[in-house]
Amino acid sequence: EIETIEAVFGLQRLKYTAMVDTGNLLREPVTKLPVILVSPERFEGIIITGRDYPTPMRSAGQDFALIHTYKPDSLMINGKIRDDFMIGIAGSKIQGVQGTHGIIGGTIWDS
Repeated sequence: EIETIEAVFGLQRLKYTAMVDTGNLLREPVTKLPVILVSPERFEGIIITGRDYPTPMRSAGQDFALIHTYKPDSLMINGKIRDDFMIGIAGSKIQGVQGTHGIIGGTIWDS
């Protein structure tokens, strides 16, 4: 399943597609909100002035890492306004199915 993500940070808009991954259970530890991962190159030219929430994560075949996670000023998933997700910059490039550049947790999304 592919979801269209549109996040606004100040006057800057970040739009990309994310594949649903039922194994992604990542949550930001302070807000407890689920994190939608985005490939780092999608943030080129985007300046975020909001609070950075360092979020620990571990993925298959990789050791523990900290990623930068932010609460967008506004967020739309498939055209619906949402306020219950954070956006996290992945530690490496995401190249998913059908050209997706992000990952959203399937079990979180379905709930």
